Amino acid sequence: MKSKAFHLSTYAWGKLKRESGVLSLFLAVSFVGLHSQGVSTKAGSRLLATADSLYFKNEWQNAKNKYLAFLKDSPEHKLVWLRLGYCNHNLSEYDDAIRDYNKALENNPPAMMKITAESRLARVYAIQNKNDLAFVHLDSAIRNGYGNLGELDTLVDFSGLKKDQRFASFYARAYDVAYPCHADSKAREFDFWVGEWNVYSNVNKNLVGYSRIEKISGDCAILENYKSVQTSYNGKSINNYDGTKGCWEQMWVGSSGVELPGPDVQRFVDGHYKDSAMRFTFETTVQGKKAIGNFIFYNLGPDKVRQYQETSIDGGQTYQVGYDLLYLRRK
Repeated sequence: MKSKAFHLSTYAWGKLKRESGVLSLFLAVSFVGLHSQGVSTKAGSRLLATADSLYFKNEWQNAKNKYLAFLKDSPEHKLVWLRLGYCNHNLSEYDDAIRDYNKALENNPPAMMKITAESRLARVYAIQNKNDLAFVHLDSAIRNGYGNLGELDTLVDFSGLKKDQRFASFYARAYDVAYPCHADSKAREFDFWVGEWNVYSNVNKNLVGYSRIEKISGDCAILENYKSVQTSYNGKSINNYDGTKGCWEQMWVGSSGVELPGPDVQRFVDGHYKDSAMRFTFETTVQGKKAIGNFIFYNLGPDKVRQYQETSIDGGQTYQVGYDLLYLRRK
């Protein structure tokens, strides 16, 4: 009898791939499939259910006994070997845990299982002060998608490994797995705008506002927080690189309202960073007429950005400046 197929969306798989622990192990059942792993009898299914119940209650010795009994008839069940390993891990039976984790890794296991087994082997070897072996398995876990920074930050198992000078580079790699935009050069093109800024008119040099630009969503987006110094006006924009389109986009919403005839909402599209400037285009209306525009952020160095916007109502033959602002980094 074939087990039912289990499908994940791209988003769900990406999220799952970056997590481990009890929840991931529970979800891993869907990937492994009981029938494909050799649970062929009702008695075996009941025994496994009992073992799993004890496992999720952290009753490690009792769960271990049940898993060992189950494996006598179903020795190829990889998930059970993985869970047996974790029982022995928590019972400080480290050599047995290593054996069990390696059994789970035999014959190309599912990705999530491999990540979990490799990261737990790293933990056990770290406990045993066998740092070279710990890094071998941590390397494998990261290469296969391990990015559980919570474990690396808090688990006592890794405490000794953190004192090794090699740990920092492994942590940086795991960080990039957890937050892939951090390592994506295209997603970092707009970083020059990130910071705390005083905003001046580039025409009369008067201070007109303050802006805090921050990276959010694991460096996958940039959030603008603007406030006028002359009025109560404020607004925010979210900026992100769209890998499916190969360009940046910005969505601005200001406090002047969202209803016609003049909604304070604008979408800027087709953003590209070239010649030290992020250049967007947009469509809008000017005095009831359809208009096109350019919206440009000039990178003038580490502490200065020029923000320039212009519109045209004659199809791009002539342009009128909407505003010209200079951002100076607050010290």
